[in-house]
Amino acid sequence: MKMTIFLVLASGPSSQDHEFWDRKRPHRANSLPKCYNRPKRLMRRYPNFLRYEGFLKMFVRYFSLLVVLSWLVAPAFAQTLTLNKEKSKIDFVGKKPDGAHKGGFKEFKTEAKADMDAPEKSSLKLEIDTTSLWSDDAKLTEHLKNPDFFDVRKYPKITFETTKIEVNGDETATLVGKLTMLDKTAEVKVPCKTSLSDSGIVLTAEFKLDRTKWGMSYGKGKINDEVDITANLHFNR
Repeated sequence: MKMTIFLVLASGPSSQDHEFWDRKRPHRANSLPKCYNRPKRLMRRYPNFLRYEGFLKMFVRYFSLLVVLSWLVAPAFAQTLTLNKEKSKIDFVGKKPDGAHKGGFKEFKTEAKADMDAPEKSSLKLEIDTTSLWSDDAKLTEHLKNPDFFDVRKYPKITFETTKIEVNGDETATLVGKLTMLDKTAEVKVPCKTSLSDSGIVLTAEFKLDRTKWGMSYGKGKINDEVDITANLHFNR
């Protein structure tokens, strides 16, 4: 507060200010402090004023420097990643003794955060639209959508959310999380590989799921319980 008052007084009123004051308020002209009417006396009355002014300039300069330095050395926080839908895909292969069929999901969305300094603090949420299911056979596609398998009308979503990320190396990790399908939730461990570039991050996972854990038991003995899953998720930074 005192520094602010000194700065105002130091600037001092101009001769026009004095004339205005005397003309508009002649009864108070003589009541003004002499140090206000005559700014030069301020320096004699307050000989240390220049020291205060110098201190203020130095304070502002160093405070600005500290702000910049604190920004530079601030710890990195998890950054939100945006899914590149055109490059990403989730496919599966269902097998049986006499053959196999390919399929996948065309529509899905994610909520992903990556912590470059501490990858284990990253997170991933995945939501799959089961109505977007496709396969290499039209009749099979319709069968997979009915209650024998995904029952897409009753259960239009499959969700996965990480609960822990185990970092195994520079480019490998295991995503531990909860997979909810057909209104049942079970823990899964998804081994994956990551690649980092200036444009973004690519997450690739190849693993197997036992469909019977979620109550999908149709064709058991004729159709393999385990389904091969391949996911390629491209994220823009």
